[in-house]
Amino acid sequence: AAAATTAPALAVGSDFPDPAVVKVGGTYYVYSTNNGNGNVPVATSTSLIGPATATRPATPPRRR
Repeated sequence: AAAATTAPALAVGSDFPDPAVVKVGGTYYVYSTNNGNGNVPVATSTSLIGPATATRPATPPRRR
């Protein structure tokens, strides 16, 4: 019999391409490449499998 599979839930429920994860203490920091949410978006989670909460971008917006 084939094993049942379940699609994983999204750890970050938004446009969050090319994630990189760093664990500091009990918190996972997830960094993304630039997207519609800003330059180097950041999300945090206490679990590697999420869910993660988006925070402010790691870099300030560009001045025009």
